Amino acid sequence: MPQLEFTIWLSNAIINWTILIFFILFINNNASTFSNFLINPENSSANNIENNWPW
Repeated sequence: MPQLEFTIWLSNAIINWTILIFFILFINNNASTFSNFLINPENSSANNIENNWPW
């Protein structure tokens, strides 16, 4: 059934892109907080561990 195969392919593509976008946001968020911590350690959100996660 080609309709079922297309549905499976489409759902896999959506899941993969969602994971990829969250992974890019996670890496970018950690890199920015870490660089802020290096520039100004006292006034940085990297001191708060809760701000290191995008969710």
